[in-house]
Amino acid sequence: MDVEVANKELIKQLVERDRVEQNFSALFQSPVVEINSSLETASPLNETIKRLKRELKSKTDEVVKAREILLIKNRDSERLRDEIISLDIENNVLREQLEKVTSEYDALVTRWLEKAQQEADNLNEGLS
Repeated sequence: MDVEVANKELIKQLVERDRVEQNFSALFQSPVVEINSSLETASPLNETIKRLKRELKSKTDEVVKAREILLIKNRDSERLRDEIISLDIENNVLREQLEKVTSEYDALVTRWLEKAQQEADNLNEGLS
């Protein structure tokens, strides 16, 4: 019964993760930057425009690298979450097995003590 609850919780968490990932991916789409290199170099305004375009390209490259790093970290985070969930399920299963074995052990000890008490009572009756 607890395994079913844990499995339902796992499915719920995976669906939520997929929903968040879909929303997150919609936020970050690749920027489109075009640099026109056919500008004349004579005027200071054109030099400023070239410098600003180079700076824009540099910043765009930084953004792309940051997004790649973020993607890698998100994948690692996802893997860790999945591993935690699977370990939690395994832990629940092992806990249930432990409870079952413990109750069987307790029942066995109780039966053994009752048998030992019965034998002791029979010996006491035989001596009297």
